[in-house]
Amino acid sequence: MESMNLILQLPPQLEAKLDAQVRATGKARETIALELLEEQLHGEPLNGASLSAAEWVADIRSWASSHRALSHEADDTRESIYAGRGE
Repeated sequence: MESMNLILQLPPQLEAKLDAQVRATGKARETIALELLEEQLHGEPLNGASLSAAEWVADIRSWASSHRALSHEADDTRESIYAGRGE
């Protein structure tokens, strides 16, 4: 597969965050940008690291709390799901 060159114009705030990561990790800007892009597109870090159980639980709880709670019990029966479809 061929590689692709990409030129990005970063807003100053984003550039500052990228530079902070460079200082914190000692990695090159390009390496950090590629890792972040890979993680975003594939949903997992480029280096193959996985979340610990505690991190996974925290992510799931955060996701769940971002959804509104229903004031009633959800009807997820087969009949309600396919209602009106002639089944």
